[in-house]
Amino acid sequence: MSTEIKGSRCVEQAGTYPSESSLAGTACSASNRSDAEQNSYSSEQKSFSAEQKEVADKTYQLIMCNLERHLTIVEMARNLHVSPTQVKVCFRKVYGVPVFTFARKRRMEMAAKLLAETDESILEIAGRIGYENGSKFARAFRDVMGISPGRYRRIMLMQKEESEAV
Repeated sequence: MSTEIKGSRCVEQAGTYPSESSLAGTACSASNRSDAEQNSYSSEQKSFSAEQKEVADKTYQLIMCNLERHLTIVEMARNLHVSPTQVKVCFRKVYGVPVFTFARKRRMEMAAKLLAETDESILEIAGRIGYENGSKFARAFRDVMGISPGRYRRIMLMQKEESEAV
């Protein structure tokens, strides 16, 4: 199963990708970068070639279209017809962060949205973003978000109740 990038959209080759990215609040388009990413990307304008930018942008799209699973650097490279080193170097040069760090943060943001907006169990949410092991998910969530998934959900519920009471 692999997902191929054509233009600015993800195209399924086989399997069930891309999944519903609506819960992640993302679309499979490079034009939907966050303001911080846009500012970092445009203001720094490090020296990189058009080819490096293209590889980085397509890597970005692959990540955003596949938040529900762990994509390896090798899978991304194979899909983009470049070497794994090119994927890593181009992405870091253009976006200023390693591919893994970026992907992990986006997946945890998706998990945070699901924790706040659904009644799914933490283990179900972990599975939806590609974690088979709940404790590994909890550790990753805590590392990225600075709080455990359970505590995050409780805080979000309290905030929701407070806003509804007003």
